[in-house]
Amino acid sequence: MLLDEYAIIPDIFDERSYDPPLLLGILLTSIRRTLMEEAVVANLRNGEWLELVNNNLSNYHQRAKGLITDLIKQNRFIPRSSSQPEPCGTALEWCKEALCANAEKPLTGVVAPQNLAGDIKHLKGPIETIDHLHLAGWWRPGVCSIRTERTVNAYLNVLGPVLQHARSVMFIDPHLDPGLDTPPHGRYASVTKILGVMSGQVPPPLIEIHRVISWGAGQQRSPQDKAFWEGRFASLSNNLKGMGLKARVFIWDDFHDRFLLTNHVGVSMSNGFDCDGNPNATMVWNRMGKAISDEVQREFDPASGKHKKQFDFTIG
Repeated sequence: MLLDEYAIIPDIFDERSYDPPLLLGILLTSIRRTLMEEAVVANLRNGEWLELVNNNLSNYHQRAKGLITDLIKQNRFIPRSSSQPEPCGTALEWCKEALCANAEKPLTGVVAPQNLAGDIKHLKGPIETIDHLHLAGWWRPGVCSIRTERTVNAYLNVLGPVLQHARSVMFIDPHLDPGLDTPPHGRYASVTKILGVMSGQVPPPLIEIHRVISWGAGQQRSPQDKAFWEGRFASLSNNLKGMGLKARVFIWDDFHDRFLLTNHVGVSMSNGFDCDGNPNATMVWNRMGKAISDEVQREFDPASGKHKKQFDFTIG
């Protein structure tokens, strides 16, 4: 997955779960980057998980406090409903709750404290103790690449988990043209469906769309004015209104690369968001590190001077 979702058993923040206790700082540091740059964390049982962690925050090691605080600041906790009728009173019960949640909607994996190594052996599902994550097939820190068909369903499978809980999204594609969204199989029909993943979020996410000013092919390709581009985005604007969403469209002088950036993760793409109808066509999605994602985000800030903004407008 381009954005992983982990369940974390609260006791991994407690020094008493480690032997020796100093392992806590070492092991939390080892997973920090993955959680902060490549994943979200399940807030189990309708928020009871985070409530428990916050209530015990003053008793935790400084590394644990820092990690929890930073996850909250980056909005990386994702709500999960209760999967079992009874509340969780022990670490093992939290493990069972997390695995039940995984059965309802798959998680990437469950991270358990070191002292539960013997207890979790009989549990079925993607669970491992924090000190043995390197043995878990689902623990895949670092760059992730996925190759898919160039179809709407493939796009939704890849981007659904990325967009479902995003607070801000940047679609960066030099050729993105909703004017080519001609029913029933327009090349950019996928854009409306991709944006639809975010419909119903409260508050609605901040959405930006970035493309170049020129339009056409070959010698007929030339810069177009604001009225032209507002017309090309008119149908998408109407679709966004129906979904309760708005987006700001930025028109630039020129650029070539394609990206999707959210507040949780950055993705580079080998092709744009369109579907050309070729059943053999494929594309590659690459999860980027935070440093590169931040660099791309700054590149498309009008104040950066990297590209020249021609104009912008709002749709939806």
